[in-house]
Amino acid sequence: MAMKILAIEIGERLIKVCETYMGSSARKASACATFQTPSGAVIDGEIQDAEAVATVIRDNLKKNNLRSRKVVFSIASTRIATREVTIPPVKDAKIKSLVEANASDYFPVDMSKYRITYSLQERKTMGPDAGNRLLVMAAPLTILESYFTLSVLLGFQVQALDYSGNSQYHLLEVIPNDGVTMYIDISSAYSITTVMQKSKLLMQRTFPSGIDEYVLAYLAGTEKPDSEFLAAIHDLSSEYYTPQFGDTTPAYELAEYLSRLIGNITRLVDYYNSSNWEMPIERLVLTGIGSRIVGLREAVAESTGMPVTVMQKLDKVGASNSLASVLPQYISCLGSAISPVDLVPERYRKKKKEKKKKESVSLGVTVFVMCILAVGGLSASAYLSYQDALTEKAKLTDEVAELEHAEIVYNNFISYNKAADDLRALDTLISSPNDALLGFIEELENRMPPEINVIAANCGTESIEMNITVTSKLAAAKVIQQLRTFETIGVITVGDLDEPEDDTGLTIVTFSVSCEYVTQSPDDTAQDQTDTTQDQTDTAQDQ
Repeated sequence: MAMKILAIEIGERLIKVCETYMGSSARKASACATFQTPSGAVIDGEIQDAEAVATVIRDNLKKNNLRSRKVVFSIASTRIATREVTIPPVKDAKIKSLVEANASDYFPVDMSKYRITYSLQERKTMGPDAGNRLLVMAAPLTILESYFTLSVLLGFQVQALDYSGNSQYHLLEVIPNDGVTMYIDISSAYSITTVMQKSKLLMQRTFPSGIDEYVLAYLAGTEKPDSEFLAAIHDLSSEYYTPQFGDTTPAYELAEYLSRLIGNITRLVDYYNSSNWEMPIERLVLTGIGSRIVGLREAVAESTGMPVTVMQKLDKVGASNSLASVLPQYISCLGSAISPVDLVPERYRKKKKEKKKKESVSLGVTVFVMCILAVGGLSASAYLSYQDALTEKAKLTDEVAELEHAEIVYNNFISYNKAADDLRALDTLISSPNDALLGFIEELENRMPPEINVIAANCGTESIEMNITVTSKLAAAKVIQQLRTFETIGVITVGDLDEPEDDTGLTIVTFSVSCEYVTQSPDDTAQDQTDTTQDQTDTAQDQ
């Protein structure tokens, strides 16, 4: 029988609570509540003022008649580092030790201050690309321990600590979806993008921008206190409500506070599509408490040029009719109870281990006494078993000797991996985005229409700026369209189009364009590391 728990996500502005059931097949919500976090009490996922947070949680749990004391926390923080890696196709019992042994290679930090865990994304046991694809996480212990401090004040029994990205993945993976879809969970201070096809996670990123700036600007313009933050979100999400911004901040200026959020979404869409042109994102789905801000969906669609919808309900999640419509705001809470990652620090596991140790000692004493009583009658049988054991030991010794080469293969694998890391570090130091200039010029010569005339070009280490003339606006559109397909270009900025007359009296079209080279981001480096590791693994297996 599934256990009823409270799933809690504590943000800098808002705290979300859901009463749900813990288990891989339990997807049901019986109650949900959202209330404001005390000002300054939480910073980037870490609870700074546990007393203040405990007070507001205690009051709101009582107000909403939520009485369970067993909890799972879903933690969202940009300080939790993630890295996608591929390891050899080992059994589940060996994955943890292999991840911990290579943790310092995944994350260049002091491992004593972090909790390392992982989530298995994909397993391939056969073929040339056999291996386990993992999402490895490194969470600061200061963040994790702050939740146990809070739990002591509230009398909670912590069942698990989960990473919000993992929480969302396990809830979204059951949604029917054949095409590549980007889900964007928009909260107050941060947003999480999850790219999926069917149940496969293709990419996930967290970035520190949400609707925070927009709502605070609205409160300032209407001269309302920050304590009405949640009410302001409700006002700005209602299509039947026309916000009165007052004289301080006109409505058209207020929309500018969403530009950073929309810009981050657009950049992530472009980044994914540029690396996965054969399987690009087909649509965007907005979720979270900020997803229903009036005008946001249209603004994202205009910026990305893609179809955008707002999630109205969560498929395969049981809830009453009155609760179903708000469940898309609680994805991180509900998903944290399904299959949380292991983020509980070792120091909070001691009590359980000591209890198990005492039980084990008591059981061992009982078994020992029984063995003493039985040893007399079984002495003859024991002697024969001893002889058999000697024979088996000799056999196993021979097998160990035959497998000694495996240790050599493993040591070679570690050495090759270290050498590859050094080469990648050297390549990073000597590489420059300007290396793509030659490729850009070749693309320019091969793909531009004949009527283009490049008047001037300013080449830098990060980008190239050009002044271009063409014979018509249609030709200008072709030039810009071709530039957007260049493999060497990541971001393109086009200036205004002018139509002066040349010396013969004919009208020409002139404009400027700034092209930023494609750069290798840390995530690309991580993928390169993954591919290199896989190649080395295949070589080790061939040996």
